Amino acid sequence: MRRRADTGAFASGHAAAATKTATSMRTISIQPELAAVCRKISADKKRRSLMYGFRTYHFFCDDDGRRVSYDAYRIYLERHTKNLLGRQLSPHALRHTHVAMLAKSGVPLVKNPEPVEHPVRCN
Repeated sequence: MRRRADTGAFASGHAAAATKTATSMRTISIQPELAAVCRKISADKKRRSLMYGFRTYHFFCDDDGRRVSYDAYRIYLERHTKNLLGRQLSPHALRHTHVAMLAKSGVPLVKNPEPVEHPVRCN
């Protein structure tokens, strides 16, 4: 899904929140396989929204259209990676794997610190 830089709107009509700085605006490319998965997720979300009567801007949502909580995501990821890979992975581990892959491909880490910043969680 492409975002129009001039208006901040996505092709789907959803608006994008302002970025922290002008340099935060980026165009990203994804593999065709990932784009196909994203289209399937979007189609499933549309089907579920019609079935359950909700409207949402969240890409991943529950059956009421609410965003999936971080803890639900973490538990799901840990359980399924253990079953599928024989090794439990957490979202945090994936962040560090991503940074290692960037470094291995030659991306200067000082220019791309965002993936390793740790979010502040307030309870």
